[in-house]
Amino acid sequence: MAQEAKGAIDGRHELNLGGLEAGFLPEAIQEADCIILIGEAAYEQMFFPQSTAVVHISDRSENIYTNAVVSVTGDLNAIIGALLQDLENQALNQEWLTAIKDAARQRKQQLTRGTGHDTEIIHPLQLMAALKDLVPADALIALDTGEFNHWFDLGFPGQQQELLLSSKWRSIGCGLPAAIGAKLACPEKTVMAIVGDGGFISSMSELLTCVRYHLAIAIIVVKNGVYSIEKNKMFSEGFTPFGYELITPDFVRLARSCGVAGYLVESPADIVGSVRHALDSGKPALLEVICADIELPRNQVT
Repeated sequence: MAQEAKGAIDGRHELNLGGLEAGFLPEAIQEADCIILIGEAAYEQMFFPQSTAVVHISDRSENIYTNAVVSVTGDLNAIIGALLQDLENQALNQEWLTAIKDAARQRKQQLTRGTGHDTEIIHPLQLMAALKDLVPADALIALDTGEFNHWFDLGFPGQQQELLLSSKWRSIGCGLPAAIGAKLACPEKTVMAIVGDGGFISSMSELLTCVRYHLAIAIIVVKNGVYSIEKNKMFSEGFTPFGYELITPDFVRLARSCGVAGYLVESPADIVGSVRHALDSGKPALLEVICADIELPRNQVT
């Protein structure tokens, strides 16, 4: 599932394996005869095995995956409806269905084990997993660019939430401006921005916009002091990492000086209460969450 589609199918569904991205590639992807790609997944396409046929259904012809063996463009709802109708009487491969159910169950168990430890420092996966019981099902979540959003994809199963992200251009600093636009467009909805400390320093002046227009946005700043993606890319390619360290302000004091409620979150025990305060405050609120700098699990496709 592409990250932008998270929530379209409930993450708790027995056949939902989760997102396809750098931190997680389900084994089933290597065994699939065909992948049906619905909508745009510019980032995820690099993880498709070269030997697997891809059918792409998109609303725009310019977004069609270059290596698709078959493509269809038009109204996605109409196309999917027709496709499901045609598949109603098709026999299911019960062995494959059982394998997918087992894989989905094992993944959920692994995530539960991975986030259940009582530690002093916050693992980014702990933070994202905690959000699943706090963020309303109809919320809008704007994600900035950074390694934290891979942890989000791993740990946040999604229900009906709508995600906003810069999937094609990976524009750092886009998270808070996107959340502002979402709140202005849908003032009745809960809006959350999840940003890294590196991305947030690119657009943190927009805190003043939130105050000016009384925008009740909950802003989670995942703070680990580094540009994690860049550091780990250099590591993986055999270089000695350099230039990845961040100099950041005290985000809580910065937020408060702008008139935004600020909360410092330093341990797993602080997450739930602080997020609830931010979501229930009815005004702009920022949480500075001190997270460990932990490299994502790396997977390869063939």
